[in-house]
Amino acid sequence: MGFRGPMFTWNNRKDGVFNIQERFDPSLASIQCCALYPNAYVEHLEDKCSNHRPLLIHVAPSIPKAKRLFYFDARWVSNPTMDQIISQAWRENVNESVIFKVHSKLKACRRALMEWNKSNSSNSKKRIVQLELDLARPKETLPWNLERVKSIKKDLMGEIRNEEKYWEQKAGLNWLKSRDKNTFYFHARVIQ
Repeated sequence: MGFRGPMFTWNNRKDGVFNIQERFDPSLASIQCCALYPNAYVEHLEDKCSNHRPLLIHVAPSIPKAKRLFYFDARWVSNPTMDQIISQAWRENVNESVIFKVHSKLKACRRALMEWNKSNSSNSKKRIVQLELDLARPKETLPWNLERVKSIKKDLMGEIRNEEKYWEQKAGLNWLKSRDKNTFYFHARVIQ
């Protein structure tokens, strides 16, 4: 097995010409092990308290992160800025074959939607909690601002619908259409 770090794993800790360093403690692996873990290596760590360096075996040092797949979020449909984002991305000018144009425009839409999603939180659950807190505040102060309360309730109902859309899409089933909402069994099946 290969190694990283200082070459020597043992040091007699003497000064000058009396210092002796050796590569003891070699790490061995069978052919089967090397076939299973082709990127495995041994790391020679710092020898802080002993004259032997500790050895750390990395069996999967760098598994490349898979490119995140694009999923269209059904909640985006109700957002009024979606038409503008998609239209702007679709206007990308490509001078190639028709198939390549469509592919390039779809790719541009995907990038634009992912960028938009990063900058705009689409976490309905957090938004619902915040709106419920906002709804409690005007009721604590007198006199009530009825228009503010109505506005918060309207936003809250929209976010609850968005949360239902999220779970419906995640489940991949029509359970919400048959009104099986927010049961423990439903959430447990979706999370599996």
